[in-house]
Order: sequence, then C-alpha cells, then structure tokens
Amino acid sequence: MIAHGDFGPQNVLIRPAQHDVSAVSNWEFCHPGPPIEDLAWAEWIVRRHHRYKFGFLPELFADYGCEP
Repeated sequence: MIAHGDFGPQNVLIRPAQHDVSAVSNWEFCHPGPPIEDLAWAEWIVRRHHRYKFGFLPELFADYGCEP
C-alpha cells in the first residue's frame, strides 16, 4: 500500500459542481505505508490549520470506515 505522506484538504482538488474529489496532489512524501496514516495526518492538519472544518471530521472517518 502507498501512503500519501501529506494528505489533507490542502492537497485535494474538488470539482465544485459534483462536490467530489477530482485529484490528490503533492505526492513528494509518498512511501509504502498503511492508509490509516494518511487519515491520521488529515485529522492533524484539520485540527491544527483548519479548525473551522473540524465538524467535517466525523464524515471523513465514516467514509473511511474507522476513526484513527
């Protein structure tokens, strides 16, 4: 499995009309690793830098299937 290494809202491109992800950018820190690492990283980014989006974390966890 590949871990992105810097996954968070700053590296996700959203199609406005469809409200879905069109691309994930900035793969310079990718490495072999578990996907939950990226989920935990995304939570940290939101908690530290995007606190106004904190309410969306439960939806992120639900879509992933667990909470880190």
